Amino acid sequence: MKKTIQIVLDTTGWILEVLARKCYDEIDRNKEKFNVSFKVGLGDPGKDIYIHFIYLSAQIIPNAVNIVYVTHIDRYHKAFRLIRLSRKNAFSVTMSTSTKKLIKRYTGIDNAIAQIPKSIHFNSSDDCKKITFGVFSNLYPDERKDDKAIAKFLSIANSLPENIHVIIMGSGFKDIIKANKSLSYDYFNNDFNVKDYENNMIKCDYVLYFGKDEGAISILDASTLGIPIIAIDQGYHKDIYLSKYSKLCHSSDEMNQTIENICTSSLKQHSYIDWNTIVDHILKDESRKIPSFLKYFSIPFVRNEFSIEGRVTIKKLKKII
Repeated sequence: MKKTIQIVLDTTGWILEVLARKCYDEIDRNKEKFNVSFKVGLGDPGKDIYIHFIYLSAQIIPNAVNIVYVTHIDRYHKAFRLIRLSRKNAFSVTMSTSTKKLIKRYTGIDNAIAQIPKSIHFNSSDDCKKITFGVFSNLYPDERKDDKAIAKFLSIANSLPENIHVIIMGSGFKDIIKANKSLSYDYFNNDFNVKDYENNMIKCDYVLYFGKDEGAISILDASTLGIPIIAIDQGYHKDIYLSKYSKLCHSSDEMNQTIENICTSSLKQHSYIDWNTIVDHILKDESRKIPSFLKYFSIPFVRNEFSIEGRVTIKKLKKII
């Protein structure tokens, strides 16, 4: 039998309305299991589950499962409110693990789920800014610029075309580029032009140099422009000022590993618990405990680094002391 769910919101036009409607959309996709409705104002009686998106004014509906959405707890009256809601058997959904832990410390019971929010404007599949790497040098027959390491780098870039873009200025790269069919790149093999060089360099997030021959002018120029570099730890590379996020490496393998780590870490996203999973979890947890009335008296003594009153109280105490 389908469970009826109502999402309750006091007022419209705030960011919580966007989150509440996203909650509605997620649950509504599970039509075989849930029948969901959206209500602005007080909740309608007779539903199985209520999700209140403003916990401070949530009106708990008896004989039903009540879930309150907790954004933050920065004042004592909010902590009091959460204890009252917990004593009425309400379950909390927080926006962070730190707030989840804080609720447990205030109430003494584990009745909250942390749902780390997703972007409300963009999906992970939307086009994101690529990381642009620049290589500014020629290749030579004696492979003094470490052709194998550059080939390895382009192979990494080729495997992540949605995430990496490469700008190459210099001769000798045609064959090595052709070997990477999916590579996202701009290649400039014409006569050197300072203006083109500058325009291309300032587009880079990182400038690379794999050669082991004292150092590269491109590294000097990038550091002057405040562009991070990844290069071999050698020569005057050790002596010049390097901008934040730069790294000097002891080998070309370390360079490529650093590049790969940068690119793969930018693809990582936190795990998101959808509303269907949250509701299922709460429905299975029928033996929730109720916090003691004595918890009200412990509120001022529970450390809350976000508490406005807490900061004010500490300042007053310091003045007295």
